[in-house]
Amino acid sequence: MKCNLNNFGGRVLSILFAIFLTACGSGGGGGGGDPTPGGEPPTEAATTYKMAEYFPLGQGDTWAYTTIENGVTGSYTRTVNGTQTVNGVEAVKVIEDSGDYHLMTSDTNGLTEYGDYKIEDWGWYRLAYSPPINYFQNVISVGTKKTLSSDTTYTDSNNLSTTGTFSVETTVEGVEDATVPAGVFNNCLKIKFIFNVTFWGGDYTQSGEIIQWLAKGVGIVKGSDNRTVNNHGAISTSTLTGELISATVGGVSY
Repeated sequence: MKCNLNNFGGRVLSILFAIFLTACGSGGGGGGGDPTPGGEPPTEAATTYKMAEYFPLGQGDTWAYTTIENGVTGSYTRTVNGTQTVNGVEAVKVIEDSGDYHLMTSDTNGLTEYGDYKIEDWGWYRLAYSPPINYFQNVISVGTKKTLSSDTTYTDSNNLSTTGTFSVETTVEGVEDATVPAGVFNNCLKIKFIFNVTFWGGDYTQSGEIIQWLAKGVGIVKGSDNRTVNNHGAISTSTLTGELISATVGGVSY
């Protein structure tokens, strides 16, 4: 039986794009508020950054992206709306316009993902991570690297359930500017995820690399996702890029 995990964990434009994960200020964008929320560019003395400031997850925050996947242009939005308690932790729901959502926290403990829910044309599936995936601690700097692994439980609307492994190496690669439809974002923290997913003893695998640029007080403004899926011998590859069109975060519009 082939696994239905065609887009494991959703598209981290998060958590990982869910995967998805912090330092830039905006030089553009519409709406009110300070047009340069990132403030002054980092200096040698300012060598650390707080993830919670660069991956905000406030209720009502919303982001709209334009995407190109395997040459096809698309768009989607994601909004923080509601919470769900996972093992005693109140995680926020980051909901995409498709109805898919990610359960996450971004606070003094860093950026953590607890699970995902995805709707497919055949039904739905859920992913739960044990332990939760703490991609980055809250205080980070250029060069910060972390390797982690989590047991991943898959359940779906067809009563299929199995447990696999999700492993990821995260790296803070540097500080760069990013120009996207929403504006020019200076001093972005560029982060990279190299990940691998394994189910059914290796009969289903998914591996790839995700790169994101995140703006202080805004979140993900740009990203790329390249991955390969081996679903019981059926191999496919995909390339996805995304850029921020608009956002309202903390009451400020871009």
